Amino acid sequence: MAVTQRHPLKGLIVHLDRGVQYASSDTRQFLTGHGLVGCMSRAGNPYDNAWMESTIGKTKHEVIGENLPASHSAAQQQLFAGIQCWYNQRRRHSALGYQSPVAFENQFMNN
Repeated sequence: MAVTQRHPLKGLIVHLDRGVQYASSDTRQFLTGHGLVGCMSRAGNPYDNAWMESTIGKTKHEVIGENLPASHSAAQQQLFAGIQCWYNQRRRHSALGYQSPVAFENQFMNN
């Protein structure tokens, strides 16, 4: 989705965990084909991507919460709506000067 909607520049770093689906040749070919760089922690070193794992954990907690979706499809819809409509558009992040990611990006692009 990010590739088709956002058209990232070549060299964008993509966080990957050590799951087999992310280490697969299909994933590596996709990343290479779009000029993206996969970032995966070293075996036995969970701190390499701790900041991203923290973000994922916060997103799951704030978007999904205590109410587990009834199906995989419902989870996808809930996560999409939560990330696109709330987390990126309205949630303020202290690391971004208490702006939403969209507001920060707009400010960055206009400077």
